[in-house]
Amino acid sequence: MNSPLKYPGSKRWAASIYRAAWAVNGCTRLVDPLCGSCAAFFALIEPCNKAVIGDASEALVKLWTDLRDEPKLFAAAVAKLLEEHKGARGYYTLRACTESDRGPAAVRGARWFVLNRLCFNGLWRFNQKGEF
Repeated sequence: MNSPLKYPGSKRWAASIYRAAWAVNGCTRLVDPLCGSCAAFFALIEPCNKAVIGDASEALVKLWTDLRDEPKLFAAAVAKLLEEHKGARGYYTLRACTESDRGPAAVRGARWFVLNRLCFNGLWRFNQKGEF
């Protein structure tokens, strides 16, 4: 299974190496403190029975937590955001939302997911104010 995120610096290229190493060594737990797109997690989802993932990006951690905790709400929020924010104007409107505009947790995670899908090569950055 592949990660649904486009992410610069992803470990996706190493997925086959991870799977081969896990098969040889009989590993069952993944600890990934810089999960990013979770490419390693998705590559090892079948042989892995425990995973601890994290990241320095608070927005990214929220996205994965929201997806884990509320998958149906997350999917519905993504579909709604994609429908409501078509084209360049919609993208900039979505990007400009303030923290108070973001709504429930799954909606905030969905917002970052949609922005990731719409950004050039999945590149997303924040300024010192925490703005996208």
